[in-house]
Amino acid sequence: MLGWIYLDCVLNESATVLSRRAREKKLNPAPVLRRLRSAIPQEFIDWTGPELPRLWSRVLDIMEETQGSLSFTDSLIIVVAVETGAVRIASFDNNFDEVAAIKRISSAKDC
Repeated sequence: MLGWIYLDCVLNESATVLSRRAREKKLNPAPVLRRLRSAIPQEFIDWTGPELPRLWSRVLDIMEETQGSLSFTDSLIIVVAVETGAVRIASFDNNFDEVAAIKRISSAKDC
């Protein structure tokens, strides 16, 4: 009998899609993200990235704080940027502007 496999990359995308769909319906994605956390506890996840177990909850916190406007990957970027002391990131994605901890650089004039 096979057991369940919860790959982190699939859950990452699931968190992003669930947040996006909630926002499209003008709903707060936080309850959906909390349900994901409780339905699939972190210890059940099959981690493909070595740092993701340590960063997982903080990434979901950023997604909740921004009400899903930042994807899982974007939220992961924020967590790593803050952790490493980076204060600027290069991106055309203006959703990063919602996070006070970093400054988004979208062109050479922003440097």
